[in-house]
Amino acid sequence: MEKEVKKLFKKTKETLNKAKRSYVCKSLKDVIRGFRECKTVAEERALVKKESAHIRDLFKEGDTAFRRRNVLKLLFFHMNGHPTDFGQIECLKLCASHKYMDKRVGYLGMLVLLTDSEDTLTLITNCLKLDLENNDPTIVALALTALGDVTSPEMLRDLEGVIQKHLTSKISFVVKKAALAATQVVRKLPDSAELFIGKVPNLLEHRESAVLLSGLALATEIGVQAPNFLPQLRRNCASSLVKIMKNIFSHSYDTVVIGGVPEPFVQGRVLILMRILGEGDSQVSEKFGETLALVASSTDTAKGAGNAVLYECVKTLIALPLDSSMKNLALRLLENFLETKEPNIRYVALQELKKVVAYDIIGVQALQSTIFDCMKEEDVSICRRAVDVAFTMTNQRNVQDLAKELIMFLDKRPDPDLQEDACRKICTICNAFSPSSDWHVRTMIDALRRADRNMPEDLCMSIVSLVSGEPSLQEKIASEIYVEAIAPELPIDLRKARWRLIRIALILVGEHGHYVIGSGKPFSFPTALSSMSQILNACANLYFDDENEELQVEIERVRENALTAMVTMAARVATDTEMLELRNILEEYRSSPNVELQTRACEYSVLLTSDMLDIRQELFAPIPSLNFDRFRTSHGLLAAGGSSTVSSIDQIDALFGFSSLSTAAPTTSVLAITDGTGLDDLLGGLSLSTNANQLALVPK
Repeated sequence: MEKEVKKLFKKTKETLNKAKRSYVCKSLKDVIRGFRECKTVAEERALVKKESAHIRDLFKEGDTAFRRRNVLKLLFFHMNGHPTDFGQIECLKLCASHKYMDKRVGYLGMLVLLTDSEDTLTLITNCLKLDLENNDPTIVALALTALGDVTSPEMLRDLEGVIQKHLTSKISFVVKKAALAATQVVRKLPDSAELFIGKVPNLLEHRESAVLLSGLALATEIGVQAPNFLPQLRRNCASSLVKIMKNIFSHSYDTVVIGGVPEPFVQGRVLILMRILGEGDSQVSEKFGETLALVASSTDTAKGAGNAVLYECVKTLIALPLDSSMKNLALRLLENFLETKEPNIRYVALQELKKVVAYDIIGVQALQSTIFDCMKEEDVSICRRAVDVAFTMTNQRNVQDLAKELIMFLDKRPDPDLQEDACRKICTICNAFSPSSDWHVRTMIDALRRADRNMPEDLCMSIVSLVSGEPSLQEKIASEIYVEAIAPELPIDLRKARWRLIRIALILVGEHGHYVIGSGKPFSFPTALSSMSQILNACANLYFDDENEELQVEIERVRENALTAMVTMAARVATDTEMLELRNILEEYRSSPNVELQTRACEYSVLLTSDMLDIRQELFAPIPSLNFDRFRTSHGLLAAGGSSTVSSIDQIDALFGFSSLSTAAPTTSVLAITDGTGLDDLLGGLSLSTNANQLALVPK
């Protein structure tokens, strides 16, 4: 008897403890209120941790009274970024409940807390099957909603037959949910499209907008995921799409009007499906032509809904094989988009103009001034798209105008990525369409003058190769760039100096300066030596004082190129006295902590002695020029006579290593040509894309 009393007392005590614990379980409103009252993140975490521990204890005890409330609290915690994985099984238990309220919360928790890759998801397959066969349409709709969102291919394979059956239901919202679930099936199991393609025509005949949207989504997914069914879709759906659009504009049934546009979502979906069905089929496209013209002429553009419909209309007009009048209609719509004040509309218009260039470059060029205005926008994304469009429409007629605009773009946009992209485009259009070598070189130098360190290294070195390939320009360019970059005093704030321009100037003056520097020339060697020494001294001070790593690397290269330039010019034009003065300058760098500078200074000091005269003259002889026109012709880039087409831009990109003008810098150099005709072969295997001190060749 005593044992039984103790056992009963223990059981009563446990029940009382559970009741107490359940009694203090907070409601969802109380948890949200307490969460909002927290003033710091630490307080929020403490509240979530405490409440999660309490919820976890209730889950372990198998509590059913507050399971739905606790799952809702976990959903709130999940929305605020806190871990709630321990509630997944409880969501599945709620889904298996016979109460509608439990199922609703359970399916909601499943959609939020689980993903397609969760192994836990397979446990609910049987529950979903039972709910899909339930007589209550609201429960069926819940199961179909879950299947249309978070499911695995295995689950869909098991349940696709039940989904197909619900497509013929008499209840509209069940049909809508079934169509969306079928869309998910086709997306993950394209081979199952055969089960649903026969149901699409009936869905497109429905008068309710929600069902119509779901049917259009299903047909679109079948066309994308299972292209082998496109002929059947064209036969069964093309006429229905035209009929849908006519019904919308004739108001033959109650339509939803948004922003003055009837059924904008349905129109958008219809236009997308028209684009899929009509692409590559001229007969179907011709059937859609009249409808597209009706949409273009009848849609109000005062609100965003109308612009969204017209945007889809333009994309369809561009994609389908229609006559020139319809293509011109698309171009006029894009022109209207560009004239609006809404930046998003201008952005998508520029995006679509790139596609129009492929078949109507003259029409796009007529909008050249508008596109150039878009390049001056403050919105960076619009600027990028405008630059891309201007680049794609470039030819020999407008290359100078575009290059001028891109140079102005460099002035107004200091962003490194934008400047690098613009520099690459300038280089490409100059390579493809430059009217003369002089204009080509000056345009590249102008871009370098504005972008400086934002101009990629390979493009900077291409300037050197261009000048070396044009003997008629060498004297003029060497003189001008010497006066601009080397002779003037450096700015007080050395970090603001155009160091990359100075470095390229040193390379050019070192290689071609003998035309303008020396006895009887415009500039004397001592003056040039003094200017370069000033640059060396300024670099030494800035190199040791500044902590900017990128700038330090650039300064190091400037010092190396300055030494090489001085020695190269000395070997060609200096007298013995001037040679001795240069050796004194080199003496300072023979003990430099920079290993590269020290090595070059030691080598150059030896080469400047009288015993090395013959070797010195051979080593520092001018680099043989590269005939770029002959080189391009031999590679099929330019036809005889130097004519070019727009398609040659891609070929030049491939040759010069520009895999994509809007991506990062290419890994290959402009001058890294390895077929035996490039400058690297002429220099004995060295590429000008590396440090310019490699120009000072030392015999093996």
